[in-house]
Amino acid sequence: MRLLIACLASLLFALPGAAVENFRFASIDGGELALQDWRGRPVLVANTASLCAFTGQYEGLQALYDRYRDRGLVVLAVPSNDFNQELADAGEVKEFCEINYDLDLPMTDITSVRGDAAHPFFRWLRETEGFE
Repeated sequence: MRLLIACLASLLFALPGAAVENFRFASIDGGELALQDWRGRPVLVANTASLCAFTGQYEGLQALYDRYRDRGLVVLAVPSNDFNQELADAGEVKEFCEINYDLDLPMTDITSVRGDAAHPFFRWLRETEGFE
């Protein structure tokens, strides 16, 4: 898990900032999360799912955020049901993450991350970096 987080962090820290800053996500808390609000800070965007074998990644993501947030790191969790492993709605996801993992890192609403329905950030990542 640590290697996966490190690889994702390395990939996203290396992406050109100007294009990345233009993306916005619906927040799990309502409203929007704009990457430009974190301009100049490293942002780790992690696709998550509450009911998959990797659900424990929430613990690692929160620990990473806790350890480095004071130095500027933002960890953005992006729950997705593209693999049929997410809870029914964003409210359930938020409650699940707060109760089971004490999450306080920023989270998006349930978001598509692959294929034609993918959020523009993930389509851009696929087109510019070949990563899906």
